[in-house]
Order: sequence, then structure tokens, then C-alpha cells
Amino acid sequence: MIYYADTQITVRDIREDDITALFPWWIDRTLNKHDPRPLPNDPASLIKECESYCDKFKREIMNEDSSLNVYKYFIITNLDDEPIGFINTFSYSENMDDAEMGIFIGDKSYWRKSIASRSMQIVMDHYFNEMNFKRLHIETGETNVSSIGLFEKLGFNKCSEDLEDCGFKYVVMEKLKDRLEG
Repeated sequence: MIYYADTQITVRDIREDDITALFPWWIDRTLNKHDPRPLPNDPASLIKECESYCDKFKREIMNEDSSLNVYKYFIITNLDDEPIGFINTFSYSENMDDAEMGIFIGDKSYWRKSIASRSMQIVMDHYFNEMNFKRLHIETGETNVSSIGLFEKLGFNKCSEDLEDCGFKYVVMEKLKDRLEG
């Protein structure tokens, strides 16, 4: 399904062949500098990470039984239908009216072009207006200033004390349906 298209980007559902763009972004040190997970640093760990990622992709993102999918991906593409980023949602509430979300622009040539905010607005509108969600929230590293700024621009507010996991500090922000603006 295509959720949005203009003269620069398209936001669509994920396809199996998108894995060839997603995995290199998953292991890119520059793109993941605010993520505490260890990245592969030798051929053996790279192969192991690739196998693990492909398995997770098949089981939790592209499972034939859609009820087993843990993640929903919205792929952002350029006009040639080449992935340049994605928005994903996960950690759904039991009532299916709240989810955590994230955004990732993997193609650095599309940074600072308002693509992230435009794409996020499309996905938020989909969840709030078509799926009747009441809340969307994010967790991001406290040092990820650009991500925090993006979500503030989109009307997200800090909603709890910062979280800490294994020495990594997260900022938690939310947007409520009854506080839709811009």
C-alpha cells in the first residue's frame, strides 16, 4: 500500500526486497551512533549479525502470518522506489491504541530536507485518524539532539523521567491524539 507520494518521496509498506537496504543501515556506525547495541567488528560477527537480522526480518517483520509480526514498517523511497529510510512501529498496547515508533533516514543525502518530519506526519495521521490510536511514543538516546528536535517539532512532549539501561540514557516522549497540532 502507498500511504503518500509527492515529487520527492513515497511512503509505502515494506517489501521483502527492502532488506537489502535495511541491513546495511542496521550495521552502519555513523547511522547508529546513538544506539547502544554492539555492532559487528569482524567477519564472523558480521555473518552472525546478518543471519540474525534476516531471521528476525522473516519472523517479526515479514511473517506470512501477519498476526506474528512484531514490527510495522513504512518504507520511505525516492522517485526510483529506492529505500532512503523507514518509520517503524512496535510495542503495541493490548488495546491496540498506543505504540512506540521510530524513524531512520539511512541515505544521508536525504538528511536535512524535511523528509523525516513529512513522513512522520503521514504515519502519525494514519495511526491517529485511520486506526484510532490515542497515543504514539518514542524512546531515543539523550544525546540524539536531532531526533529529540524532530519529535518536539512534531508536537511530542517529554512524558516521563529519563530511562537508563546498562548505562545508556533514553528520553521518552509522547504525542496524544487529543493534542494534535501541526
